[in-house]
Amino acid sequence: MSIAMRTLIVGVLLAALTACSATPLTGLTDAQALQVAEDILLRGCLRKLGFDFIVTDPRTLPQAREFPYVIDDVAWARQHGYGTDIQRAQDQARRNDPNAKYVQSLSSQRQAALLAAENGPSPSGLTITTVDGLQYSRNPHSCSSQAQQQLYGDLAGWFGSKASMDSIKYLRITTVQRDPAFLQAGHTWSACMQRSGYHYANPAAIRAAPPGTRTKEVQLAVAEATCASSSGLSATAASLDKHYDEILRTRYRGVVTTYERLRTNALPRARSIVQSESIS
Repeated sequence: MSIAMRTLIVGVLLAALTACSATPLTGLTDAQALQVAEDILLRGCLRKLGFDFIVTDPRTLPQAREFPYVIDDVAWARQHGYGTDIQRAQDQARRNDPNAKYVQSLSSQRQAALLAAENGPSPSGLTITTVDGLQYSRNPHSCSSQAQQQLYGDLAGWFGSKASMDSIKYLRITTVQRDPAFLQAGHTWSACMQRSGYHYANPAAIRAAPPGTRTKEVQLAVAEATCASSSGLSATAASLDKHYDEILRTRYRGVVTTYERLRTNALPRARSIVQSESIS
């Protein structure tokens, strides 16, 4: 679940984006097991209120990779460029999603009722403040909240710590990007790119003005990844990322401890739910 209240269509899409699969599921990552278990619990709540919901296998959706600082995998860049092929596959999966089609089949009144069932009639009742001072609220009696309460055993603790962990990740990335060592390595990377015929001050400039054709996209991504290695930008980013991750985890040890404790304790429960319930 996202931090903010999800809209009707997006809420359903994030819960289930792919084709159905038989049970039991094996080989799920921890994150996938937690998400599928939460979806199963959400389905149970929604069905009690007269709505349908299909839990699906997250592994069938093409997965994008995160490159928060610079693409540094030449083989990945050669295959995917900047990931537009993956984005197209994900868009197609969303168009074919059975839950989206179910929502579209409902009347406007039933759609509104489904939204209220999933997220509550209003995003109020439980408010948390993240480590960067932002506040988020949700309805603790909604089906999505009930599912997380069942899975994690502490809705407020999970909601608050998960939101703060997202904030910590953002703080880490932005701090790395402002670090003088990262900026200096970025200048070296830019000089490398110029020698290959590309004029970009930093990798973020490429994201702001992506190339047009597939061939140009792949060529540019490969150049970015090649220069990321030879310029030292990739190694510098990785070192700084680890450094600031340790600093922030120490600074916000309470949040990190709560998040990891709730997540660790929920995993056996999640895998038991996934193994014992049908996901279709």
